[in-house]
Amino acid sequence: MWRIYDEMGRGYLAHAEHSAYNAFYDRPAVLAVAGEVSGLAVLDAGCGPGLLPFDDDTFDLIVCALVIHYVADRAAAFAEFRRVLRPGGRAVVSTQHPTTDWLRKGGSYFDVKEEDDGWSPPHGEHRVRYWREPLTTLTAAATDAGFLISRLVEPLPDAAMKADFPEDWKQLHDRPGFLILELLKVGA
Repeated sequence: MWRIYDEMGRGYLAHAEHSAYNAFYDRPAVLAVAGEVSGLAVLDAGCGPGLLPFDDDTFDLIVCALVIHYVADRAAAFAEFRRVLRPGGRAVVSTQHPTTDWLRKGGSYFDVKEEDDGWSPPHGEHRVRYWREPLTTLTAAATDAGFLISRLVEPLPDAAMKADFPEDWKQLHDRPGFLILELLKVGA
């Protein structure tokens, strides 16, 4: 699965820098939830090959933007996030909104299943695979790993999106595309 992302990496970077869903929707919302990060040890979880060779209690903040739905074992990912966070640390995790995937794909909202989609950014067509699950399953993976959900955000699109991407802005203003979980590591 990761080979696809390696192949489209550079082209996707150029696309994401000014795309409706990345530059004007997910990124501003995730940064707003993350807040001020000066002086914090921050892990960008989801860049690189996915290795986490870090000691326990290393980071103050983990940002995992639009990645967790590609991970087959989300419970293990959340457990690893908790392990490397310091007590009181936070994880900010954005993902596709489960109702949006259900409305697009159909079937039972409560199914946990691997899906396949075609992406058509300007740099070429790509097939991607991801996991679709209900909100209950996603949040249980986080809380079962020992996190407290301190905030759940269903972001509205950034106002700047309306000028360049009015149709995307309207759609995201009427129904959510992504959601953000702010998770708090409580206890040791």
